[in-house]
Formats: sequence, C-alpha cells, structure tokens
Amino acid sequence: MSTRLTNEFLLYSIIILALSALLTNTSRSQDPLAGKINEPYLGISFTVPDDWTAYKTEIGYLMVSETERGFVLIMQHGYNSIQELQNAAMEGIADESGTYLQPEGKPEQIGTSGLSMQYTGYVEWQQAKAYALALLSSHGGGVTILTAVEPQTFSQQYVDLVKNIGQGVEFSKPETPPVVEQWKNALTGMRLTYMHTYSSGTSGGFSDEIVIDLCPNGTFSYSSSHNLSIDTGGAFGYNHGRDGGAGTWDIINGSGKPALQLSFHDGTIRQHMISLQGDNFYLDNNRYFRTNDTQCF
Repeated sequence: MSTRLTNEFLLYSIIILALSALLTNTSRSQDPLAGKINEPYLGISFTVPDDWTAYKTEIGYLMVSETERGFVLIMQHGYNSIQELQNAAMEGIADESGTYLQPEGKPEQIGTSGLSMQYTGYVEWQQAKAYALALLSSHGGGVTILTAVEPQTFSQQYVDLVKNIGQGVEFSKPETPPVVEQWKNALTGMRLTYMHTYSSGTSGGFSDEIVIDLCPNGTFSYSSSHNLSIDTGGAFGYNHGRDGGAGTWDIINGSGKPALQLSFHDGTIRQHMISLQGDNFYLDNNRYFRTNDTQCF
C-alpha cells in the first residue's frame, strides 16, 4: 500500500473508529486525559480544551465532552505540502458501510502551514457534518484535527474549537523509540513468510504466499503468489499469479510504534505496523513466520 493510500485509508478508519468509540467506549484507554499532552515519539504536543476529555486510541486521541455533543479527533498525517493537503481535502470519503462524506465548498488555507475543510454526508448511515484542520510540521508530516456531529447541532462553535486546539499544537523532531532499533536488529537477515490457504473440499480453494527477505545491507526482495482453483462439477479451472519486487528496507517510528518500511525501486513505499501476539509475529493484521534462511547475496 502506498504512503498516500495509507493516509487516505487512515482518515476513513479514524472517523469510523471515533464514532464507534463514542458509542461503545471500546477504543478508549483506561485513563482519561486532560491538560497538556506531550508525545515526544510523535513530535507533537497539544492541550485538551476545558470540559473535554481525551482518550488515547490506537490511531490518535479521541476527545469527548460531558456537556457537548460530537467528538474531536487528533491524528497524524503524512502530507508534506499545502498542495498535497488541498488534493487530499477535496477527495470525498465513502464505503459500503454507510459512510459518505463529501467536501462542502473549497478548502481554506490557514497561515502558511494549515488547511481547513468542511464535510457533509453520512457516517455509518447517520447524518453528520465534519470540520477538519490539517497542520504541517517542519519536521515532515503533521496532524489533522477533526470534529464531527449531527448537522442540526453543528455550529461555528465546533469550528472555533478545532482552530483553538490547532493554535496550541507544538511540533518537535520526533524521538526514536528504543523498540525501533530493537526490531531493526531482530529482523536484520530474516525471512518473513505469510501463508494463507483455504479449501472448500468440493468446489476448489485458493492459497496466498508472501516472502520478504530483509538483507543485512539494507536491501530486500519481495515475492508473492496467488493460486485459485475452481471445480464446477465436470470442469476444473486453475489460475496462478505471481508478483515481485526489490528495494531498501528500514524500521521506522510509525505514529509512536515500530513499522517495517519497504521502499521499492519503482518508487512505491509500503509501511506495515509490527506487533507481537504472544510469540506470534504480525505485520498489520497478518501473521508472518520469521526464519533466518534469507536469499541475500
């Protein structure tokens, strides 16, 4: 997945997660947060407004209020220019789960490093109006502050709320978490293999395999294969696909967590979040096997 696609997907996911968290509380951390919040690994600090409470989620900070409706979310973005922000702001957000948000009007530039946009439509089949302010950091990337509420409640108050939070945002050079270097050492010279197979027993099945070799010199090789077989009762079909690539790899600070970055020679950049579940190793939500049999030359 390219960096740009990742950012657009995160924007959609964040809106859905924020609404879900507002209704179920499943994505909130154990402790509510107030006052000034400093994230040295993200290079961001901001202040939670009075009468609002922040909860840290996997992808940002969700703010809710006991007296005001709606929510505010602060998240990182990976854009590096006003033009990139403008292009992203004019793209609507839609999916098959009842989310359809379209830009309302044109984006407004805020100073030399900010851009705001208003949206209207639906979130999970519920009418919603949203306002977003994106700010650029001199260290790359930045933050988006987004508020959403039902249209009949939306007012200038929510716009001012987001702008006031934005005025208090401070950027710094992100610090590298120790775990990033630890994972880089642990994955150097390793082969990562993903395998998934499904068989219906009577009508065929499919299998997927991805192999990533992470070489000690900082290069990688990537190969994937997909096999599909279909039995229609008298006729049997078979399809095979293969893809590959190579480039350089690194372990980076992905929003405060370690991520594997694959930079392909064709300019494509893919980032995969690293996690452990017990002794099992995951890239994003997919389990990979780690072995030391890389084909590095």
